[in-house]
Amino acid sequence: MMSWGSDVLAAPDKSPWMRWITKFALRRADMALADCDAVRERISSLISLSDDRIVSFPWGIDLDVFRPKISELELRRKLGWEGCQIIVSTRAFELTHGTMIFLDAMKRVVARRSDVRVLLLGDGSLRGRVKTFIESNCLWDKIHVTGQVPEELLADYFAEADLYVSATCCDGSSISLLQAMGCGLPVIVTDGYGNREWVVHKENGWLYPAGNPEALAAATLEALDEDELRAAMGRANVAIVRARANWRFNFGKLLAAYDQLLLGTTAQEVKSYAQLPNR
Repeated sequence: MMSWGSDVLAAPDKSPWMRWITKFALRRADMALADCDAVRERISSLISLSDDRIVSFPWGIDLDVFRPKISELELRRKLGWEGCQIIVSTRAFELTHGTMIFLDAMKRVVARRSDVRVLLLGDGSLRGRVKTFIESNCLWDKIHVTGQVPEELLADYFAEADLYVSATCCDGSSISLLQAMGCGLPVIVTDGYGNREWVVHKENGWLYPAGNPEALAAATLEALDEDELRAAMGRANVAIVRARANWRFNFGKLLAAYDQLLLGTTAQEVKSYAQLPNR
């Protein structure tokens, strides 16, 4: 079984029934795959599974695609946003991703800073609520909603931005976060779960309490005032992702886990196998 984060981190706490379902499924797994230590620890707290049957490996990104670059979109010129500071979010418009919390915080930010603009990349079941919120608060000139963006263009959108922000309450190793970091952006994410394994508060980004739009707005305003710090954080994030989130390398850990399950290799053999180049 492979966890995607919230299915293990959050779903079991929604109700006794959801907890029973999660434990029922995990008990019948021969192996559990976790994308961060938080998920691994959560699985261990839910069921008794031997250590070598829980394999943790971070998702990764294509470092040839998600890297610092000059955008070819000319988005600032097209939107009339020259000289503005741009915040980007790429999370789906869903309750689990804190979409309305994000918008509430951004409303507070743009009220304080007239030079701030927001790029919302994505779509989801809350599309109607997002549109209503923007219209009712007269924010169409401040917030640009692009809809779903092809993955091959994401790096260009990141290159247009000054700061990546996420309001997702429950994350493992977030691919969206890793993509933004790989493109050299400083980040603001919720304080918890997998985010803590990638972001150290005020070293390579900012952490804030999940579900708190006031705290998110305060962190965003602080970040926008720190030009030199943001630049240093962006450089640090590129180095972090290149060291730990190379999908071509991390994918080998996934293959090794499958070999362990199907071929009966030991945990130590899997660890050595996953470190082989070009696997």
